[in-house]
Amino acid sequence: MMVTTGNVFVGAPGSKWFDNTLENLKASPFEHEIFDGDQAHARFPRLRIGEGELAVWEPNGGVSLVQPALLAIQQLGREAGVEVRYGEKVLDWSAADSGVVVRTASGEYGADRIVVTAGAFSNKVLGLNFPTRVERQVLANFRMDLDAERFPATYIAAPPGDDSAPSYGCPEPDGTFKFSVVGKGNVIDPDALSQDVTDADLDRVLSIVRDRIPEIQGDPVSTTVCMWTESEDGHWLIGRHPDSDRVVLGAGCNGRGFRYAPVIGSILADLTEGVDHPELARFDLSRYELDRLHV
Repeated sequence: MMVTTGNVFVGAPGSKWFDNTLENLKASPFEHEIFDGDQAHARFPRLRIGEGELAVWEPNGGVSLVQPALLAIQQLGREAGVEVRYGEKVLDWSAADSGVVVRTASGEYGADRIVVTAGAFSNKVLGLNFPTRVERQVLANFRMDLDAERFPATYIAAPPGDDSAPSYGCPEPDGTFKFSVVGKGNVIDPDALSQDVTDADLDRVLSIVRDRIPEIQGDPVSTTVCMWTESEDGHWLIGRHPDSDRVVLGAGCNGRGFRYAPVIGSILADLTEGVDHPELARFDLSRYELDRLHV
């Protein structure tokens, strides 16, 4: 469920994401190396490094295989007595001293407490106005030279002064290389998500991938559209609903949430049992003044 590919993070000193990544690595036990432009070109000749940029190499970095991981988690849940249901739209929920009732298009479910991780639909499901931004993201898969050394997972930091999350790419099990450009501005209503990939969508990805990985010149062999949800300050939203301690929530975790799912899940489970984590104050909902939505 995880393939070790190595991770290379490219960016210029002064770039928010690059500097933060380097600072975190230096404070961690994880093996890493820092290369200047010439060293990076020698180590990664298939990747173009811009003038003044550095590259941080993590040899033990890798790629989590999403579908196998999700299937394994669901299977472990079933073995523990969890009932998994698909395709049921949540209509609303209500909490009282006696418990919580969730109403879906298929029926009603009662529970002592619930955990809500609704992604892009968090505001609508929870009835709150989290300052989150939902962006439409296009991912494109490209053919690579299968005879060459496997291309590492790659992150390209935005230049200094631009706080956009890094563009990224990673090798896929089918031998293709998946790439996506993350940036501000493509904000959508999650209920109005379009799965149609336009020429403008592709141009946005191609302009960077062809510049950074020159061997990729052809069109993508496949594309996928997803939604990226992030809080205003870039930190996750983890805590209890302001109207009921029986409702625990996690939101705004896109970009990093999946790889941290085991620890986030453990924290959410603790919160349902009344166990707090003061060290996670930066993720607490109290940092925002939340209004109620009428939806």
